[in-house]
Amino acid sequence: MKVLQICPKPLFPPFDGGKLAMMNLAEGLATAGAALTQLMVETPGHPFPAQVPDNYPFVHHRVFLDTNIRVSGAALNLLQSGSYHLERFKKVALMKALEQILAKENFDIIQAEGPFVLGFLAELRSMTKARIILRAHNVEYLIWERVAKSGRHGLLSPYLKLQSARLKREEIAIASQVDGLVVMSDTDLQAFKKLGVQTPATVIGIGTSLKAPEILPEQTEGRKIFHLGAMNWYPNKEGVEWFIEKVFPRVKAEVPGIKLHLAGHGMPAGIVPAEHQEAIQLDSAPDAATYMLSHGIMIVPLLSGSGIRVKIIEGLRLGKVILTTKIGAEGLGVADGRELLIASDEVEFAEKLIQCFADPALCGEISENARKFAAAHFDTAQLARQLLSFYKSLSIV
Repeated sequence: MKVLQICPKPLFPPFDGGKLAMMNLAEGLATAGAALTQLMVETPGHPFPAQVPDNYPFVHHRVFLDTNIRVSGAALNLLQSGSYHLERFKKVALMKALEQILAKENFDIIQAEGPFVLGFLAELRSMTKARIILRAHNVEYLIWERVAKSGRHGLLSPYLKLQSARLKREEIAIASQVDGLVVMSDTDLQAFKKLGVQTPATVIGIGTSLKAPEILPEQTEGRKIFHLGAMNWYPNKEGVEWFIEKVFPRVKAEVPGIKLHLAGHGMPAGIVPAEHQEAIQLDSAPDAATYMLSHGIMIVPLLSGSGIRVKIIEGLRLGKVILTTKIGAEGLGVADGRELLIASDEVEFAEKLIQCFADPALCGEISENARKFAAAHFDTAQLARQLLSFYKSLSIV
């Protein structure tokens, strides 16, 4: 089976969850016998690296799109009917790049990694007989709907509400017009069904090939906690800022000497307040697994978002003790106090983090449960085989 994977960002270096989700599945599909070609969208926020990694295994193409958010563009969009989120990707250059690739090669499957690269769906239909698949990493409009409802954006909230409604309409249209829908969790599948989407669909989660060492380092030793994730993804930035403002002071008061480590692409300037300069450290993390294993307890303080979190899956596979929110745990099938810890507000988040340092035995139990659960549910090769079976069920081959 020949697959063209359309990616809304370059896949290397693989520092954020979206890149990892795309790359892990690509590797799984190849292992399962698919012939994979990639088209990667380069943007100002996600530039193509100067050098492709040695021995990169896939044929790949690239196209540059200027997706920068501009006040003038956002204002002009008010006079239009489309979503500004999608309009920023709806560039002729992307359509031309697809046209050139499809003129030279036939594919069985075109797998679009999210709706943003399907702005030319009708035109794409005219270029190919391939089945077109939307692999929805999130229910995108839900992210912005939750952001708009949060009440943290003042005068911008009405604009965000408008954009989330427009995105919802277009996301439903795209999901309804493709040949197949692949979602990350049953939660997202039910969300699409409630929206009236009747496209043949399957749940294929995110896998990881990471493996935990036989002996894990003590996670409460050294009193370290960390967050690892791309900070130019709004839900990550929002969550970390909330944690620093609302949760961290409570934890500092009860756990003397605690250190918060932050690592991830696009770290905003000034994220560390003056009062926390000695307690918060900004790091680089060239290898995610090594970083996670050496920095204590993992926090994922998500207040908005959809889909499932690659970094949480990787953390589970490595036996990390993870503290997150209900949104962070959505779609994973995990239970609070068993495979990880879930908090509903800033008070509970602080209390559970303090509890971890007071009860190392609890951390050890959660760590072992996390490792076993991830090994059973997030195997990349198995998930790729399930995806190919779904594609074959669509009468492609």
